[in-house]
Amino acid sequence: MLNFKKTSILLAGVALSAVSAQAYIVVNFTGDMNLNVPGGNADFYDGSTWVYSLEFSATEYQAIGDFVGIVSNSATLTISGASDPMYDGTINIVDVLHSDFAILPNVGGSIYGLVSAGLTNGEFELDDPVPYLSGLTPSGASVLEAAPNIGDPVLAEHFDGITGLESNAVYIATASGPGASEYTFGNVSISVVPEPSSYALITGVLVLAVSMRRHR
Repeated sequence: MLNFKKTSILLAGVALSAVSAQAYIVVNFTGDMNLNVPGGNADFYDGSTWVYSLEFSATEYQAIGDFVGIVSNSATLTISGASDPMYDGTINIVDVLHSDFAILPNVGGSIYGLVSAGLTNGEFELDDPVPYLSGLTPSGASVLEAAPNIGDPVLAEHFDGITGLESNAVYIATASGPGASEYTFGNVSISVVPEPSSYALITGVLVLAVSMRRHR
């Protein structure tokens, strides 16, 4: 007869190994758009909240230019609180002009988020009427004492709960033409969540363990 305790531990270990090897994590950057200089053609975002959700499958850090970080598989932007509701909503970021977004967890003691993989400030276009945006690179104090090494494991604790990030001189222009509005993307916080598939795997293993115990 199987030992329930030992079997449960074994199943949990298998589940956690599978999650760490296969599961995606989503890193959310949440902050406020504050207008620096009024008079541009996208002033209606002043005071709105923007949430960038970046999905990663990387389990190890990689080289990004001369730095170390991770590059997203996909990204979405959710906007709320715009003075014109037509600009609120969630949009897939499919046309990043350089590459997908990267996070550099420690460069000189600071974390840099939403950097393009080409090491320029975040820059992208979205479907009309959502505008062209450039200059996006929120940064703040890193929680790591030093930059990770290439091949080190990516852990949620390297990002989760960081607050106080800011990106100055973010330029936004509508598809209608020139006259960009200049914003600060401020009061930015980072949160990390595993994908639902990770929860489903763990839940499934626990259900199996309980079932085995009942049928001892």
